[in-house]
Amino acid sequence: MRFESIIGFLGIMTAIVIGGVVPISIYRTGDLASAIISVIAIAGASLLAIVVVTISLGVHSEIAGRTADEEMARAYIARQKVILEQMDETIKLLKEIRDSLRREVEG
Repeated sequence: MRFESIIGFLGIMTAIVIGGVVPISIYRTGDLASAIISVIAIAGASLLAIVVVTISLGVHSEIAGRTADEEMARAYIARQKVILEQMDETIKLLKEIRDSLRREVEG
């Protein structure tokens, strides 16, 4: 189980406890204060659940996207290194050809 999944699960469980257990234990029939506290607890739990799910899904998609981007970057860097090595070999070969032609022209 991944870290973002654990955080999401704990956030949802906290939202259920705040939104379910707190109103059940506080609410008394006919008591306006307990009704207001219960409504605030349910609204807060709903908001918490939305935020936790959004963040955990965002973190998950960000991690998944980052690994693909990093893999592409590594492949590009490796390709560029190979091209540079080939260019270095080509430069050495061209210098040898130049030196050989100079000797033929001068000699």
